[in-house]
Amino acid sequence: MLSDQSLASVQRLLHEDVDFARSRTVTAAISKHGQLTRFEKMRLGDLLDAYVEMPGQDLKGSTPSEIYKEFFGHIFKSWVSTQTTNLRTALPSRPTHQTRIELGAPQAGSTPQGTRRSYDEMMYGPVFLSMEFDPEEETFAWTWYDGDNNTIKRKNLEVRLPRGTTIKIAKRTAIENYDNIERERITSHNRTQIIGAARRRISKWAQNGPESGGHVDGEDKLKPGEILPLRLASDVWLKTSKDNADIAAFIQSRRGGTAHY
Repeated sequence: MLSDQSLASVQRLLHEDVDFARSRTVTAAISKHGQLTRFEKMRLGDLLDAYVEMPGQDLKGSTPSEIYKEFFGHIFKSWVSTQTTNLRTALPSRPTHQTRIELGAPQAGSTPQGTRRSYDEMMYGPVFLSMEFDPEEETFAWTWYDGDNNTIKRKNLEVRLPRGTTIKIAKRTAIENYDNIERERITSHNRTQIIGAARRRISKWAQNGPESGGHVDGEDKLKPGEILPLRLASDVWLKTSKDNADIAAFIQSRRGGTAHY
């Protein structure tokens, strides 16, 4: 998310934009932002704000002019006002590979022949880690599987994990994998809602002509809750880890600093 100053800079570009249509015939197709009137462009200001403030979108390295260009680029990418306008879309379900990763079979020859590790690696092959994450309840549950989808007990993991992979590394990989897919899933969905609202407005402006004054129907505004929040597993992990550390510190202080395992 951009700073308030950067957000103001993007909005200033909208107000100072001189690439707009002075006139346009009724029903004329609109295929680029320069065919919008100045007032019509101004009526997209709320959507531009929503685009800039969209959760999960990394705009830190972008200049205001790049963001402004990108916003209109998404609206008119392979689209003309005479085409069917994007309808509101449902958020796609999380794919299986978002919460289940394959750690892979170890490299051949990575362990001496005849050891327990090399025998188990040849016998069982890859290991899968399933991460059940509930962002509302802030809970994680981890289950390990072999290639036949049989559960692997934690006590057996040491000889089953690929060489160089630890439980910590596997969990970190699972969290990063979840976050990468979730960020794209939520950002793509939110972007679709914003661009869809812009296209619905533009289609009506093209049909009614500039005389409509850039009127925006209620159905073409973003509804409360339509832009979804982004709940990353890493954020919840950091929060719960801190909470657990505080609890552990309290328990240790009650025990006089002696831990019992």
